[in-house]
Amino acid sequence: MRNNVKVSLEAKAVTNPGSAYEKYNSLTYFQDFQTYLDNLKKYFNSFIGYGIGINPQKKEKCFEIAQIYANSPAEAEGLAVGDLIFEIDRQKTSLLSFNKFMEMLQSGGEGTYMELGIKSAADERRVSLVKSFIPPTYQRGNQE
Repeated sequence: MRNNVKVSLEAKAVTNPGSAYEKYNSLTYFQDFQTYLDNLKKYFNSFIGYGIGINPQKKEKCFEIAQIYANSPAEAEGLAVGDLIFEIDRQKTSLLSFNKFMEMLQSGGEGTYMELGIKSAADERRVSLVKSFIPPTYQRGNQE
């Protein structure tokens, strides 16, 4: 049996006239709350990325996708384990070392666009991914 828990968070600014806190407005509280949420994301093992794990060994002069994270941009674009990346931002991966490839893949923050050339068993295509927040995925034992 699963327990459904609903959590609600509400931020309110409470000030007393003439107090030291009067100088803070709701924007300040929102920014503090946003910082708090950002720290929660880090704490719970989430990350910002495209949602792919890469095999460091080249296959057919390409880098192979070894892992796809749930609820990620890569999953949303239909990428699959075993797909080969032949280009990253229009640069051929056959000319890149693994370290240079990973540097390109990991550069930029949330909202960064990356274009990948993908070879799969079915076709060859280009996909654009946007680096975004990827929530943690939890593995649980049997639930009855």
